[in-house]
Amino acid sequence: MRNSSAAFARCEFAGGAGAAPVVVSSYPTFPATPGGAGLLVQDGRVALHECTFAGGTGGPGNELDPQPADGGAGVRLQGVSEVLLADCAAVGGTNGAGQGPQPSTTGDGLRVETGLARLRHSQFAAGAVGPSGVAGLPIAAPPAATQLLPAKTRSVSVSSPLRAGQAGNLIVHSEHDDIPALLVSLAPAWQSAPLHQGVLEVDVAPPAFVFMLSGAGASGGHISVSLLLPDPPPGIDGLTVLLQLVVDDAGVVTFENTTALTWLDASIP
Repeated sequence: MRNSSAAFARCEFAGGAGAAPVVVSSYPTFPATPGGAGLLVQDGRVALHECTFAGGTGGPGNELDPQPADGGAGVRLQGVSEVLLADCAAVGGTNGAGQGPQPSTTGDGLRVETGLARLRHSQFAAGAVGPSGVAGLPIAAPPAATQLLPAKTRSVSVSSPLRAGQAGNLIVHSEHDDIPALLVSLAPAWQSAPLHQGVLEVDVAPPAFVFMLSGAGASGGHISVSLLLPDPPPGIDGLTVLLQLVVDDAGVVTFENTTALTWLDASIP
């Protein structure tokens, strides 16, 4: 991902496997290529919730060039990048197979070359070590390139798409003493909010509004709301509504993930 802002929830990212050495026409042998990163961020801003990342396996050596390549990182940052990883898991790729002059290295779980990674309740592991390989690192980053956020993660999900008259559910997973609310908006945004241990992912300008949820304490933090939507406004066949969870835990307000509800007219097949 390059030069853009985005937010993802409950997604899987996997890097491609590297290639073995090849000869193309009269050019010298092209060496084995490293595995791709599960997610490569270059000069971008990304919020990631409940996602998994796997780096690709490094390319093997062969008779053209015995040197195998390194595995890819689970998540890799370059340039002026900022990433939030909340309740995520990233593992590097296995090193390439083969006996070369130098050992190949497994991918790092998280590799920050430049930029900033904010880490909240996430796990990182180097890739599995293949023959003649060397283990990478769970997190490879320069000083001050990572920031640990202590709050537990909460989440929201919604049935989508929903047509008018179709039953669905809104589900919130939080903690017993939380006071949860939803920021309801028609437009995305991306504003870093380290004091709230997250990212403001929706536009809060009107017609956005806040919808308070109740019952977290009585239900042990689990809230399930049944939905039965009316027809969309006249002249609109459908629209997408963004719902970002905000939680107040004894005065500590945190920004959680965003879920999208696509609301369709009953006539839409």
